[in-house]
Amino acid sequence: MKRTPAVAAMLTLLLSAVCGAEPELCFSFEDEALPGVAGKAADAAGQVRELVPEKAGFPGGKDFTVSCFIRPSAKSGYQIVLSQAGMNPADRLWWIGYSPSLRRFDFLVRDADGKGQSQVFSRSVDSSSGWIHVAAACRDGKLAIRATGLEKAQLDTGSAAVENRGVRRGAMPLLLGGRRGEQPRGCFDGAVDELTLWSRGLSDRELDVLFRLGKSGKRFSEKEFDALLAQSEFKPVEPEHPVFGVFPEKQHSAKPGTIPAGECCLFPEQLANGDFTVELALTMNDPASCRWLFELGADGFRFDGAKKLLVNAGNHGAADFRNRPLGHRFEQAPRQLRLGLARRGAGLAVSLDGKEVWNGTFSRDTVGELALNVESGSVTVDGFSVRGALLKRDIVPVFPEGEAGSRFYRIPALAAGKDGTLHAFAEARRTSLGDVGEIDIAYRRSADGGKSWEPVRFLTRRHDQGFSSNNPSPAIDPVSGRLHLFYVEVPAKKWGQHDYRVLHTVSGDGGGNWSEPVDIAPMLPKEWGVFLPAPGHSLVLKHGKYAGRIVVPGWCNRPDKGTNFYQSTLILSDDGGRSFRAGGVAMEKSDECMLAELPDGALVMAIRPTASHREVRFFAVSRDGGESFEPACADPALRAVVCQNSILAGSDGSLNYLYPAGGSYAPDAMCRRAALTLRRKSPVAKEWSAPQPVYLGRSGYSDLAELPDGSLGILFEGGRKSDMGGIGFVRMPKGGF
Repeated sequence: MKRTPAVAAMLTLLLSAVCGAEPELCFSFEDEALPGVAGKAADAAGQVRELVPEKAGFPGGKDFTVSCFIRPSAKSGYQIVLSQAGMNPADRLWWIGYSPSLRRFDFLVRDADGKGQSQVFSRSVDSSSGWIHVAAACRDGKLAIRATGLEKAQLDTGSAAVENRGVRRGAMPLLLGGRRGEQPRGCFDGAVDELTLWSRGLSDRELDVLFRLGKSGKRFSEKEFDALLAQSEFKPVEPEHPVFGVFPEKQHSAKPGTIPAGECCLFPEQLANGDFTVELALTMNDPASCRWLFELGADGFRFDGAKKLLVNAGNHGAADFRNRPLGHRFEQAPRQLRLGLARRGAGLAVSLDGKEVWNGTFSRDTVGELALNVESGSVTVDGFSVRGALLKRDIVPVFPEGEAGSRFYRIPALAAGKDGTLHAFAEARRTSLGDVGEIDIAYRRSADGGKSWEPVRFLTRRHDQGFSSNNPSPAIDPVSGRLHLFYVEVPAKKWGQHDYRVLHTVSGDGGGNWSEPVDIAPMLPKEWGVFLPAPGHSLVLKHGKYAGRIVVPGWCNRPDKGTNFYQSTLILSDDGGRSFRAGGVAMEKSDECMLAELPDGALVMAIRPTASHREVRFFAVSRDGGESFEPACADPALRAVVCQNSILAGSDGSLNYLYPAGGSYAPDAMCRRAALTLRRKSPVAKEWSAPQPVYLGRSGYSDLAELPDGSLGILFEGGRKSDMGGIGFVRMPKGGF
């Protein structure tokens, strides 16, 4: 694309005279029509525009910085804002991209050896003015990107930097709005102002000066820049620390023996965070026909003897191996092989027979389970050893994939009787993981504290009649012992348009027999398009003037207020479940929720945040049995991914809170719904306890119940390959915090 006269006129080329003290390139866009932060701004308009033709000197294989002010549009989908890049990975130097759903920017740089690329992400950012200062710097072997709303007082330095492997040399045009050859859907559709490019890595102090220049409405000038830098009292904010502290290092070794085709060897302990080493010595009886996958949590390494290849596999949600793939070709498929993995800091080295074959970034804070899956042939494990932060949990499968003829299970709910019997419920998603479809309510119970479970029973069988049964929510009456179950039934092909039933069934013999379900939807407000319980347990209140009241937390949609207008609310009954009515609204524009009852009778509702509050958890308190709620407030100590979370009040008055804190605790990390984490707050404590890991791999929805000895039963979604990989149970001892 040729440079237009308008672009040529607005470009000022400033030659660096003193070791890059001035920017290499500076754009003020004064010939444009859009108002900017300091004069006029360039309108990307969903097209790729060439600002400078091929320029060999920038970035020139060395440190560099890109600073500008960006105003995103309402366009959805990932967009490239600025680049020296084409669509092919081999045709890239760098780019800055924007993810509207996450409200964050990323900075990608092609490595010096051309074999991979390094990528770093900003924190989520909002700006009341719409303008965001974005500064991406490559300096001293690290990449960093800062995104700061114009209304902030200083540069936001809360996002962590990542290591990179140099910068590729090349000559490519500087492009606004996309990469060379970008399809319209990937082009940026917003505005850019005050763009400067530097042939060195600017410090955060210098980036703060650029931010303050734009904030004050001033165009860049060397004089203004130097004056502000001399007066700067900038104090950087340290990046947020991981949720987990440092766990003690342990070592485990074993010789599992021969694993036949179709079998999996699951190693007994999960790998937590920090540095680690893993050694795996294997013998393949027929190397040419052998295929196996070693799983390192959500990542993995696949061997194919027929193709003589070892490649990376898995990599669910993280960019590490996608940016720098592993692909090692053997001259001959080896009969014996020693695979080594060593993590140091944020780097991972992969070796074969002692020779390093891959070295790159490994951004996950927690790893999870380790397993060897033999797909064909047979493999003898001559030795396995792991050193690192190891966690042992006895996880019992309750609703594994494929159990009782159902392909998938999701949405766990748990209740414990006075005698300690555990009642577990889930959605049996017969054929797919879709939220609405061929879905029934599955049920199992355990009389030995979760060590073993009765066979699966299906409490509904309406999937073959075109109905979907969702969101089981049990509650046990502490006086009578009656077990209540609530769930919603909707047509399998639609929901939320008043065509729904909220069904209530009761067991008087501890889950052996169930009453005919009663539809209570006609008792609920007519303006509700649907009401979905919880998901998770409901309550029969124990304390105060409202003892005996049944409260079912959940969320409704209100078509009268807009298609996607949701409310976190509850329904309640004061006559043992014969009639129901709506309670108070705890929060608007929110959805899934769960309740806990405190010893003084107050109810605490934990509320799932919407997309506009991705990293926080909201709580609302009711002091009148759920009739009304105080305003919902975010708890800054609990940064939580958008996912259902669980809350339970213990018999000692403590609050127990369970949530997937994320596979990487960097803000807005790509791998979400991982590392199921338990926090506790005693009746006299103001702060939550230190995080207690429950399951370090991918994990999602969960529920909690207290057993008679004070221990906690936890029913949760999770697995090595997916946070929806079946439902398991683990028991946490009372003193296990």
